[in-house]
Amino acid sequence: MAGLAAARISGRKGGSPREIDDKKVRFDGASLRDTENCPSVNDAIRQLKSGRTVCYRYNPQERIRELMPPHN
Repeated sequence: MAGLAAARISGRKGGSPREIDDKKVRFDGASLRDTENCPSVNDAIRQLKSGRTVCYRYNPQERIRELMPPHN
């Protein structure tokens, strides 16, 4: 954390760039809600064209449970 703090003090942002922007996060949430076209998390990840880790970083399990209806 010392390196990031030093970068902020010198006027730089520091750290790694985000994998996906806010627009893609919203799109991913919409894909998770759309169970007709994306019945599983795997389908939503495929549509996002990103990795599983990225999907779960921006959509934790609690959020996925909120967005996707339970299977009957």
